[in-house]
Amino acid sequence: MWALVAALVAACAAPSSRGPTYPPQGVSPPPAGEGSQAALSQVLQALAAAGLEATISTRPYRPPEAARLAAAARTVVQVKLPSDPERGLLAVYELGSSAAARAAAEEQAAYIATGPGRIQFPPDARFAIRLVGSSVVFFTWSPGSASDPRTGDIATVLASVGTEVPVGA
Repeated sequence: MWALVAALVAACAAPSSRGPTYPPQGVSPPPAGEGSQAALSQVLQALAAAGLEATISTRPYRPPEAARLAAAARTVVQVKLPSDPERGLLAVYELGSSAAARAAAEEQAAYIATGPGRIQFPPDARFAIRLVGSSVVFFTWSPGSASDPRTGDIATVLASVGTEVPVGA
């Protein structure tokens, strides 16, 4: 009996041969480049026109993502929310072509609608997935956990940018 317990403990302590989890801890995709500048400009202009102050963030931010978005270069934008300074984050992903952006956005919509993706968000989560040329804009928020009343305004403003990719039920 003790031999079995010792073998199980040793097996648990041994390094896994299955490889790293996806994405590996500490690995960040590269920042987006020229390909996402038009989308980023549209997002920032729309937010500013609505009176929402937004800046490019250097803070790490990785929302739950399907594989294509997880691997894509991105720029993180933070909208200043005085009552909720840790939130208001959205990502602008650079995919290289409009076809690749559409595929990534549709994959993300499917991922967060069902299965493992859905359980990573609060039950009342709201999503904005927008296509802008070869870029995808992704924002999520939860009315139940948002402490700043303007959080939902971000999604409303993003509805004026690009084309919607709806999240299925």
